[in-house]
Amino acid sequence: MKVFVSGGTGFVGRHLVRRLLEDGHSPRLLVRKNSLHRIPPDVRDRVEVVEGDPYDLAALLEGISGCDAVINLIGIIRDFPKKGITFERVHFEATKNIADAAREKGVLRFLQMSALGVDWDELTEYFRSKWKADQYLIDHDFVYTIFRPSVIFGEGDGFTTTIEKLIRQSPVLIIPGRGEYPLQPVSVRDVVRGFSRALTLEASQKRIYQVTGPETYTYREVVRMVASAMGKRKLALHLPLRLIIPFVIVLERFPFFPLTYDQLYMLTKGSVGDNRAFREDFGGDLEDFPSYLEKRFGGR
Repeated sequence: MKVFVSGGTGFVGRHLVRRLLEDGHSPRLLVRKNSLHRIPPDVRDRVEVVEGDPYDLAALLEGISGCDAVINLIGIIRDFPKKGITFERVHFEATKNIADAAREKGVLRFLQMSALGVDWDELTEYFRSKWKADQYLIDHDFVYTIFRPSVIFGEGDGFTTTIEKLIRQSPVLIIPGRGEYPLQPVSVRDVVRGFSRALTLEASQKRIYQVTGPETYTYREVVRMVASAMGKRKLALHLPLRLIIPFVIVLERFPFFPLTYDQLYMLTKGSVGDNRAFREDFGGDLEDFPSYLEKRFGGR
């Protein structure tokens, strides 16, 4: 199956492209000119590339023409309004543009990367913009499959890497509040398996899947697990949220500061779901987080 992929050079995208090729599909990637170097060398000669972005209608029409399906992975976890990078523009407007171009080319099969916890009345623009994008596909009669994952781990991830950096840079394990925020980390391997299999699985059409790992951990447990896998024994310092929040609100405007209020809110909200439908339809054993940490750090 020939598949148009937007967001194919990102963390999940790089894993997905390899999986699509393994499963016999033919990916065609939408890539900005200044991001061509991000296409992994091992797949560079095995994929088609269309230069452009999701706001370039001509590039979208060219890329989608002749394809059987669209996979949209475009997303950000932090916006920079002064640079024109907003959740509304990246999550909703980009999805709408891709969907409209796909409809013009008669391609209605559309696989969408969303997020666990999206809703129209959520407090964060991240969740609201994701919800709007999902709803656009639903309201305009696309043959959609929407995946809503928890935090994703795997080679090149931001989740484990960020925690690792904090552990290396700080003499203590810094935990916001009590740290009892539930998470179900899911392997990128399992996420991309779902996307690839959904292309040919009729039962996945017009379905929304919660995609989570096999076990639930608190954020505090996750930090300790990463530290242990790294061979780092450190005391935990729990900083009260009432002290952290004003500090974050003041500093989040600066790109160098690693945290925003919305990100802190989403962490404290937790990220857990029901993965039974995903497991039933896509099969396979879900990789657990401790096993990944063992492979990543080698028991150091």
